Amino acid sequence: LLAARTGRPRGVKDPTVRDLVLRLTVHYRSFLEELRICEGGTQDVDLLAGLFAHDLAAFIALPAVDLSKLHPPAQEWLSSLISDDIHTLLMMFGWTLTARLSQITLERNDGPTSNTILRKCLLEEIFQELFRALGRSDWHAEVEQRYIRAFVYYQNWWRQYPEKSVCADLLREVFDDENMQNLLQVNEYRGVRYFNKEAAELFVSGLFVVAVLDLIRSDLSPARRKKELAARTRLARRIIDALPRSEYRVDTLLQVLATPTLGCGERPRATGRPKQKGLRSRESDGVLPTVQPTKTKKKKKRPS
Repeated sequence: LLAARTGRPRGVKDPTVRDLVLRLTVHYRSFLEELRICEGGTQDVDLLAGLFAHDLAAFIALPAVDLSKLHPPAQEWLSSLISDDIHTLLMMFGWTLTARLSQITLERNDGPTSNTILRKCLLEEIFQELFRALGRSDWHAEVEQRYIRAFVYYQNWWRQYPEKSVCADLLREVFDDENMQNLLQVNEYRGVRYFNKEAAELFVSGLFVVAVLDLIRSDLSPARRKKELAARTRLARRIIDALPRSEYRVDTLLQVLATPTLGCGERPRATGRPKQKGLRSRESDGVLPTVQPTKTKKKKKRPS
């Protein structure tokens, strides 16, 4: 797969790559059938296997994707991130394999549920074993599987929180997540919590790539896809740009991101609205709770 991904510029149009995708899909369907029985799922396994083939094709074709007509800044950023580095390839491939696991029991994909199934099936250990067989060190294999967990759990990050406070609510939950604390190397010095610069940049960049892959595999209209790409790029860039401003302090970063984000195309207002508290679901909670919409001129209710 890695050879096909890096050495076949035609992507799935190449007969060798197309044959590889088909063979992998057959194996993956067998896995889904066993998973359906274990989880008591009722979803169509053939349909899910087809979605996997579609996702895998999108992953293989990612280097050839041209986003310049939709949103030039997104294309520039994506080009700087996508490389033949095995570290990035393994994390994105792991995400492709596990992102839709929740659909074995649910009609719509849900990141936290997919994450729960990933861990329940011990896929973390399987990934680490495979990565070590490819020559990765124990440390790299451990880190890569943790990133896969993170990308699966937060795969819908741009719509997982209230629109006006996506960035702050996302990072607030991230820093309250034990797996993410380990991944971002959060440590405390003289009462101040710090995080690792490189780990945070890799995480946010990965979230951006996941958002792009989600658009590539979607059936949105060109106009809607253009709008979504601009909005998702803007949100991810906002977090990236806030990292150095925070001096890599957890509390400072949350303060920098506390200003409500603007909707796509909106202009800043003279006076900001009160910040809405984000979702506080932990990684082990499963499905995220919903936040009840608030009405003007009435006291806001806490999220359920």
